[in-house]
Amino acid sequence: MNINPGDVIAISSENRYEFAVIAFGTLFMNATLAPLNVSYTPSEIQHAINLSKPKYIFVSPASLKNVSKVLMNTQNLKFIRQAFVFGETSPVLGFEPLKHFLKTRAPFDERFFIPMRTNLDKNVAVIGCSSGTTGLPKGVQLTQKNILTYFDRALSYDENIYHKETAVLCVIPWTHAYGVFRLFITPVSKMKLVFLPKFEEKSFLSAIERFKVGSALLVPPLVVWLVKTPLTSKYDLSSMVEISCGAAPLSSQMEEALKKRLL
Repeated sequence: MNINPGDVIAISSENRYEFAVIAFGTLFMNATLAPLNVSYTPSEIQHAINLSKPKYIFVSPASLKNVSKVLMNTQNLKFIRQAFVFGETSPVLGFEPLKHFLKTRAPFDERFFIPMRTNLDKNVAVIGCSSGTTGLPKGVQLTQKNILTYFDRALSYDENIYHKETAVLCVIPWTHAYGVFRLFITPVSKMKLVFLPKFEEKSFLSAIERFKVGSALLVPPLVVWLVKTPLTSKYDLSSMVEISCGAAPLSSQMEEALKKRLL
């Protein structure tokens, strides 16, 4: 694909295996990952793409319609060399199915892959988008050093929680910094990552019970739901020992209510 250090790879997708493969592959190539929220409108997609200027873009079928509108109707996106859609077929001309692309390329043996030398302080690993609450979203550059600093703080937080036997449940979109950092730390910590494409009440609780989840990443609205829903009594949630909550403030009252309910 002729990916060079500093090239930008964009992804617009819900949480799924292909997202993880592309994200890690981007880091290994010293390239820059630019996640695009799958719920973005065409105008928001165009704005985000103009910020990061990706060389390649990968989309899931869920975001194909809106992304294709931008790519097909905008003439000044010539920096995009190729667009891919996850799956075996593409209903939109100009988007190559990822499985077809992989089948027609020479086989790759990861055992012989040698990562390039890098400058941790300068090489941008991720270009995220700010929330846009006071205007259009802005591009936020996170270097490889930023990611390693997060690893260091997270892994030293509590060794009784963060070990290879721990299953962590993530429903936070990997297009958000909160979610993608959890994705990146998984192979480093050797923890098991359980993920859902989107939040569904019964799927969430069932995943905790089935995979003996010990830790979960949540946002305040999900904490409120956990505290109030009667569904928790129908599932075995005794494996839970930690809940991380971010992205917005959580009141101390709600925090205490959650502890009484689950922990």
